[in-house]
Amino acid sequence: MIVAMNDAWRSFAAHTQEASNEHLGAGEAQDESRIGVDSVLKGESARFNLEYPHTKEQQWFMMVVTPLAQGATIVHTDITKRMRSEEKIRSLDYFDPLTALHNRSMLSDRITQLRAKGGFTLK
Repeated sequence: MIVAMNDAWRSFAAHTQEASNEHLGAGEAQDESRIGVDSVLKGESARFNLEYPHTKEQQWFMMVVTPLAQGATIVHTDITKRMRSEEKIRSLDYFDPLTALHNRSMLSDRITQLRAKGGFTLK
């Protein structure tokens, strides 16, 4: 049962017209969140964190569940900018930003992978 929501979450829920439990993504994220919340409510875990995508809006959220004397507080934080920045950094590691071509890091990574599979040898 949801007792209270902050204005940011109320706005997000109204904008996406989500039911109360559908905001946790789908499938595995929903299952993991339920298990985590139950674990905190039963006193089995001191805290629960989950980062999950919201696929309809292409957003990412981090959920933190902290126990209270009765129940728990659940805080959702929009981490979309951080996740996009991390993806861009990962992309820059393997692609030249000017030409969008593969760089030396990509070549080195692929050679390492082929060697590990036994499919590439230097003579």
